[in-house]
Amino acid sequence: MALIEEIEQTECAEEFSFSPSTSENQEEQAELLKQKGNECYKQKRFHKAIDFYSKALAFQVSSVILSNRSQAYLNLHMFEKAYTDSNEAFALDPANLKALYRRAVSENKLGLKAKACLDLEDCVKGDAKNVEAKSLLDSLKNSVDKPVVDVTCFHKSEQIQSKKPLVRKLITEV
Repeated sequence: MALIEEIEQTECAEEFSFSPSTSENQEEQAELLKQKGNECYKQKRFHKAIDFYSKALAFQVSSVILSNRSQAYLNLHMFEKAYTDSNEAFALDPANLKALYRRAVSENKLGLKAKACLDLEDCVKGDAKNVEAKSLLDSLKNSVDKPVVDVTCFHKSEQIQSKKPLVRKLITEV
């Protein structure tokens, strides 16, 4: 109970300390930190929420906590980190459709539309009532990935290269 009061009184997760002892105690501390992160998320304090989720993950790696942190990263437009967390959350728990949806959203924002479509199709199969996933899937089916262009690098042979060294010129304003 003292731990809850200490968390509620502090502004930042780094201001209080923990003593990891038993696995049950660690799970309890992870849950408390997750709840504090959820409170910060509701207040739209996403950086603070990420701090609490990260602290919770130090005690217990959980698909739900990773998925929550992924959503906070999405709100901050940190799509690479959101993708990493949602991908790991889905790997831990393949039944976590929120993590799958968040991975699809981050893939879409990163320009990986084909991968996002596959994830959204799986998401809709798992939960046919997910309106957000359906609408995003419909919009993505009408768009295509940006084309990948092969760039050929050329190397000048020594006969073509200039023999004169580069010269620096001072430019002055007129």
